[in-house]
Amino acid sequence: MNILLLWSQAMRRGYRNPTWMTFKQAVRRASRMKGVISMI
Repeated sequence: MNILLLWSQAMRRGYRNPTWMTFKQAVRRASRMKGVISMI
């Protein structure tokens, strides 16, 4: 069911990339980005 909801929202909003991430993946990615941003 969740897949269908995500797919329909993606189509409605015009998203071209059909990939999604979980909340945990987003948190991990954000924590890795903090180190990169602070180096700039």
